[in-house]
Amino acid sequence: MGTVRGGRLKIREVARLAGVSVGTVSNVINHPERVSDGLRRRVESVLEESGFSPDPTARALSLGRSSMIGVVFFDISNPFFAEAAHQLSRLFENLGCSMVLAETDQVAEIESRVLRNMERVGVDAVIVCSTGACWDDLSRLRDRGVPVVLMAQRSERPGFPSVGINDYDGMRKVAGHLWGRGLRRFSFVNEPVQATQHKDRWRGFSDEIVARGMRVEDVDVQWASGPTWDGGYEVARHVMSRPSALWPDAFVCLNDHLAMGVSKAVTDAGLTVGRDVCVSGFDDVPYASVLGVPLTTIRQPIAGICEYIAREIGDFLNGEGAVSGRTFDAELIVRQSA
Repeated sequence: MGTVRGGRLKIREVARLAGVSVGTVSNVINHPERVSDGLRRRVESVLEESGFSPDPTARALSLGRSSMIGVVFFDISNPFFAEAAHQLSRLFENLGCSMVLAETDQVAEIESRVLRNMERVGVDAVIVCSTGACWDDLSRLRDRGVPVVLMAQRSERPGFPSVGINDYDGMRKVAGHLWGRGLRRFSFVNEPVQATQHKDRWRGFSDEIVARGMRVEDVDVQWASGPTWDGGYEVARHVMSRPSALWPDAFVCLNDHLAMGVSKAVTDAGLTVGRDVCVSGFDDVPYASVLGVPLTTIRQPIAGICEYIAREIGDFLNGEGAVSGRTFDAELIVRQSA
């Protein structure tokens, strides 16, 4: 049997060498179950001998899909997003899909550009933790039939399913726990970009303390430079530079990454986390439980969230209906830090 050398072998040439139609070759590549065993083996023999590799763009067009899933996160250095990316990559690989991962640093202009690029390359679905400023880009993807799933944040618009926990309820549980320990002086460590989940967490905390008789104005709200370890460390260093009479009983952090930086600053000030000053986080990232002083936090079931999203997208790609959202319960995890 002759082979074709030099350049990509065309599907028409494979058909000629195998003595079958172009349609049969296409079915062997894309829908082998439609081809008899004899024809399939004949075509596969030619494909193997010639080293044929189908043009990915043409195949995507023929199937109406690219087998690429877009994932857009704020900050991959955040342990929550890093673990989520790892879980999703493994799950999508099991579906025969590749993950296209992008980081936005919580900058709306970057998020918009990333979403437009994903639209151009033709991803089959998009999972996003959004700044909340790019609804036009998200709507354009959705209107083209690309499911858009908001991960770890509540959706503010109809038609965009969200998968995550109840952030509002989670932070109410944190506030109730700290109040129950007799703590009344709070420094709330907030993030600079107010995405939906951040607003929900602050609202949950403030509503709970107001319900218990405290004024919101009495909370020391601190704005970190970013949702990072460094951001938390800088804020806590600033707060702990005050006279000791003005120190908080507890730092309430919007995520675990911030809480880890805060804990280090408290330790560097010569104090003991959980005894002299309490610290709480949010997310329960993989190593929150093995810090020097294990972190009290709200658990986001990362594995469960990712498995649910992957299952919904897999069902959609198999023609089994639209992607739906889900809200998981927020679980308070009490450890030594608070």
